[in-house]
Amino acid sequence: MNPVWYTRDASINDTDFVRSLHRTVYNDVIVEQFGEWNKSHSEYFDKIWIPENFKILTCDGVDFGALSVFDRDDHMYLDEIMIHPEFQNQGIGTSILSDLISKSEAKKIPIKLGTLVKSPSQDLYKKVGFKEVGRDEIIIKMEYSPN
Repeated sequence: MNPVWYTRDASINDTDFVRSLHRTVYNDVIVEQFGEWNKSHSEYFDKIWIPENFKILTCDGVDFGALSVFDRDDHMYLDEIMIHPEFQNQGIGTSILSDLISKSEAKKIPIKLGTLVKSPSQDLYKKVGFKEVGRDEIIIKMEYSPN
């Protein structure tokens, strides 16, 4: 049975949680792709962490993830989806993406995202219908196009 979870607006009080989550979620892929976690990876968090742009994922009073999606005129941009490893492989990521896909199809606009080349998350994105539309040595650009 999938856990019952919901989102709430992030606040500045969530900074330590999301910073720790970011390190937990990205550490292995950063080390695999770049060889080590260094200061620039921690500084990246400081650039992206704007609480107003995030939702916190929570289940039974336990915060376990964070999500950032931007609505643009011509597309939705999935900026961040971070789910603590203890909550992965339970259908939560698929559920979040399915919800975004439903919104994309209703609005008739695509969803765009970028994921690290070494990130296993690209398998989930492909499974739900995202296609690779570009890449460089660091990022794979992916897109879901509504029918």
